[in-house]
Amino acid sequence: MATIVFGARNAVTVLAATTSCSAAAKQHSAAKNHRTPPYFVLTQNKPPHLSRAGHSRSAFSLIELSITLAIIGLLATLVLTATQAARESANRTSCQSNLHQIAVALSLHEDVHGTFPASGDEQGFSFHVALLPFAEQTSLLQRITREMEFGLDQPPSWLSTVPMFCCPSDAGIEIKGFSSDSSHSGQTYVAPGHSYHGNFGTGVQKFGHNGIFRPRSAGPAVSHGMVTDGLSHTAAVSEALVGDGSQDPVRNLYATKVGLGAPSELDLFAASCVDPSSWELPGDPLRRGRSWTDGNPASTLYNHVITPNNAACTNAGFVQIGAYPPSSNHGGMVNLLYADGHVTTVSDGIGITAWRALGSRDGD
Repeated sequence: MATIVFGARNAVTVLAATTSCSAAAKQHSAAKNHRTPPYFVLTQNKPPHLSRAGHSRSAFSLIELSITLAIIGLLATLVLTATQAARESANRTSCQSNLHQIAVALSLHEDVHGTFPASGDEQGFSFHVALLPFAEQTSLLQRITREMEFGLDQPPSWLSTVPMFCCPSDAGIEIKGFSSDSSHSGQTYVAPGHSYHGNFGTGVQKFGHNGIFRPRSAGPAVSHGMVTDGLSHTAAVSEALVGDGSQDPVRNLYATKVGLGAPSELDLFAASCVDPSSWELPGDPLRRGRSWTDGNPASTLYNHVITPNNAACTNAGFVQIGAYPPSSNHGGMVNLLYADGHVTTVSDGIGITAWRALGSRDGD
């Protein structure tokens, strides 16, 4: 019995020892499995963009910097283009609003006098001056008249700028300079520019003054009844860029080298006016659109001899038979006020036949 008991005790002891060894083995295995690898393993397996301290690299490469600058430049260009387009759209709308105001003044003038204004009255004033009382500018008209009568020795009031006569798209209106034909008291002034010119026809040399405006010397002022083509089909006023002293062809006033003044030579003259080799240079870069009080065609009138946004030309120096197309900064078009008061835009690409039809009041 003692042997059996001893054996059992040994068996228990052996079992306990075995159990203790097994637990120790499991603990050793677990510790081994959770042991942190040596430092060189972490260093060997680290991502390439991390330094030894584990921080991100902050510097750009040259390629990344170039791409970033290119994207910024592209975005700036897009924003600037959109801003300029929005500004020009607003300016074009404001320009059309000015033409609507001129239409109202023309209508009021016709109500009072029964006609459109003359393009040059007995004193040589433009139709703009005749519209002043109908545009809330009576005091300015009185000052002009008084100064012309008494010759006041001071810069005359006609050097004033009338906002209604100025398109905001044309920065040339603000250009200041000197001109030999507006001298006063030993000083030389540049008459203020304006934008809106009256239609005096399709070519005086062939058709006479067949537009809405004509000088007193050519006959009585035009009435509604004389517009046999219909008021809604006849152009009254358009716009032109002001001469700013530059050599921009659409702002300058050239004289053709060869006179082509016969009625049959109208188209030959028109062709020479759009041909730079036919111009006498340097032209008169401060004449077009100055002054708004002057009834001279080069200053306050336009015609339909050639299509919009071309250069203006006298016919070898003869002003009345020159070509004075409208022009603008509106991008391939000009605003046009019709004799009935509505305003539209006309493209540079309009055909010459259609363009001349708009300029005639009587079918010529």
